[in-house]
Amino acid sequence: MPLLIDGHNLIGKMPDMSLADPKDELKLVGKLRAYAEMVQKRIVVIFDPNPYDTTPVIARQKTQHGTYLTAIFAEPGVSADKLIRDKVSETKDRQGLIVVTSDNAVASFARQTGVRVQTAPEFAKVLLEKVTPPVRAVEVKPLPSRADVKAWSEVFTEPPPPPPPVFVPPVDEVALKRARRMEQLKKQTNNQKKLSLTNTRPLTARERELMALQTRNEQVTVKTQKKS
Repeated sequence: MPLLIDGHNLIGKMPDMSLADPKDELKLVGKLRAYAEMVQKRIVVIFDPNPYDTTPVIARQKTQHGTYLTAIFAEPGVSADKLIRDKVSETKDRQGLIVVTSDNAVASFARQTGVRVQTAPEFAKVLLEKVTPPVRAVEVKPLPSRADVKAWSEVFTEPPPPPPPVFVPPVDEVALKRARRMEQLKKQTNNQKKLSLTNTRPLTARERELMALQTRNEQVTVKTQKKS
């Protein structure tokens, strides 16, 4: 069943379009073409003339977009409503035509001629559902409990850091040699003392008598010297 759409009337009902946008007609044509290709339905969209469009009228009056969509711009001084009425009047199979508009005068005329009417908000909803890609739901993962955090922290506990390196001062070769030399001298001195103690023997009785006699003679000599 073909559709006859009041272009600017539909743009005003599209939540993602604005009549103040200079490219609003191109955006709607893009959506309608995608929808027509999807449902394989012939669509004619009619726009009011754009006073700011400098393109020659003959070049933009009627354009074909794909297999199923035709876009028509009214000539200056002619409204889209008049072109829609003309298209309805020219249609032989009026029961197979649907007019999309929220203009009361156009909708009333279409109904009187036996043509079905779909409001612009109703068709805008269908167009958005068919053409606009669905928004992917964001998966919200639940936060882990304290018990889960504790269990995982025990599993993935990092090993303790290694101990700091022990500082080893550099070796003083001169001092080391001096210490070794002193140790050798100390050992030699101790060995000599041990040797001298080993060679000492006790005095005999004769040697003790001679030492006592010598001591008495020395004492007598001292007394004699004092008397003289």
